[in-house]
Amino acid sequence: MNKKVLDQLAGALGIDVEVLTKGISSEQEDATIELPKGTFLSEADLATLKDNHGKERYDAGATASREILLKDLADEAGIERSKDKSSFLKSYKTKLIEEANVEPDKKVSELQASLENLQKQLTDGDKKYSDLQKDVSTRETRFKIQSMLPDLPEGSGLSKEEAVDIYLKNREVKEDGIYKAGNLMKDNLERALTLDKDIEGFVTERGWNVIPTGRGGGAGKTTPNGSGISTMEEYENHLKDRGLSVGGQEANAILAKAMNDNPDNFN
Repeated sequence: MNKKVLDQLAGALGIDVEVLTKGISSEQEDATIELPKGTFLSEADLATLKDNHGKERYDAGATASREILLKDLADEAGIERSKDKSSFLKSYKTKLIEEANVEPDKKVSELQASLENLQKQLTDGDKKYSDLQKDVSTRETRFKIQSMLPDLPEGSGLSKEEAVDIYLKNREVKEDGIYKAGNLMKDNLERALTLDKDIEGFVTERGWNVIPTGRGGGAGKTTPNGSGISTMEEYENHLKDRGLSVGGQEANAILAKAMNDNPDNFN
């Protein structure tokens, strides 16, 4: 047997080539060769072994990974832990059915509460808007009444704001007219009385449209716009009674009115 063949056999058996050569060439009948214990595997068998071993390890790893995933999913869903997919799905399905019987009532309650809260916000918003409109309307009405009132006599002891309060004490100004003691006020032609006409009667009734001229209450009488002033002396006394300054816009207007009514006395 040539050396190459001996080397191949020795390599395949896993022994020293010299030990193999000595054993083969020995003429003693009881001569033996001590071979290593084990099983010889061909390349094909080795490949099969490796494939099966790898698959086993893969299956074990996949099983462990699946069990960890199912455990995490069970904890997330709030159900009992399961090691297999079938048990997990069964538990999860049971939980969904139980929740389905409770959730509709819960959702309805939540929606009802949300609707009530929204309605309350809308109601509060409407009330605030209504109150704001009413306040603005009241301010506008008071300003309009005050602008129609003449300057009050000094002896009245009233401000225009107080005069407005007196006017509105038993009156209510609405879009369709003025109500006094709950009744719509009308003129002699049964037409709704306008605000300016009612204020005119209100002022006349209290004598606020006539202011005495001269010190000590002379016989002559004037109105706030200067009607009734016929002399420069009356004009000057009128300004003093009204607390107006000569040369002011209102004082000049009164003088112009007096000069127009009595041109011969102011030449």
